[in-house]
Amino acid sequence: MTIRSRICHFCIPVAAFVPPNSPMNDLAQTVVDQLRASDGAHTNLLLATWKTGSSGRWDHFLVHPITKNGTTSYNVEKAHHSISHVVNDWHLGEHWQPDKVCNFSTSAQVAEFLVCNAKARYDPERDYRPSLWLTVGPFGKDLFNQSPMEFLSPEPVKELIDMLGSMRPTVEVD
Repeated sequence: MTIRSRICHFCIPVAAFVPPNSPMNDLAQTVVDQLRASDGAHTNLLLATWKTGSSGRWDHFLVHPITKNGTTSYNVEKAHHSISHVVNDWHLGEHWQPDKVCNFSTSAQVAEFLVCNAKARYDPERDYRPSLWLTVGPFGKDLFNQSPMEFLSPEPVKELIDMLGSMRPTVEVD
């Protein structure tokens, strides 16, 4: 018998004979419970917005960080609407009908996707360079109405997306 088969022969029976109420099972269950405790959607989102020419139509990509079993991935939704400059609650009620686009496993993939979209929308006759306009915050009219940050490459976009997972709602001072 080779060493390899002895190791496998030795390890398999040991793993099979762990009693159900052993400290290892309790530890494993505690780890799984802790990972699931933070499951769900994060409160802060990333919004990428483009105005389509002079039509008054605005296209949006919303990036939602989602945590499941302790692993964060990123859902992307797309929506558009035709409004003047200011978004009101009315625009985000029943009129807000986003399409589910995809899910990315890493922030780098999301950043590349958004920058790729910015480059695809670039019009050299109208724009100086391709740029990505982003805002961050909880979903609501303030997310749409704040002054956006301008990004030209995926690296700082990735850093901002990474920060979404650690952003929390503000803490009220008594």
